Amino acid sequence: MEIEAEESGFERAHIPEGIHHAELVSISDAPDGQYGPRVALDFRVFYSKTEQPVQIGRVFGKKLTPKSKLWEAFEALTSDVKVGTRIETDTLIGKPCRVVVEDMSDNEGKTISVISRVKAPDEETVAFIAATKQGQDRNPVSVEEI
Repeated sequence: MEIEAEESGFERAHIPEGIHHAELVSISDAPDGQYGPRVALDFRVFYSKTEQPVQIGRVFGKKLTPKSKLWEAFEALTSDVKVGTRIETDTLIGKPCRVVVEDMSDNEGKTISVISRVKAPDEETVAFIAATKQGQDRNPVSVEEI
């Protein structure tokens, strides 16, 4: 068998640090980590009304407990997170939120943006996303999961 080496199809985004408006675009299983099963949440981040949004992923442990980061993310996307209830993740796709974006250096020393927290949307989130979508191509830049 022969395989040709090629450039990666992903671009790692670098956007300004801070809290940005976003929407959840996908949820998928991620490879198991040191502490067990994981899940990947991909967000379309709207950081400017004039720039195309970028897609940034965040991997969480799959354990959904009140002290977990996954709980915090789901709670930001829906008010239905309670111990003993089941969350139908498909209903979260397209939900608006805000994300805290921070800089990080990748393995090559390049500065990239990562999502450190997911927060509930504020009163401006939905309007900002709608206004940005009206003036933009709806296809975000694809960003490699960190």
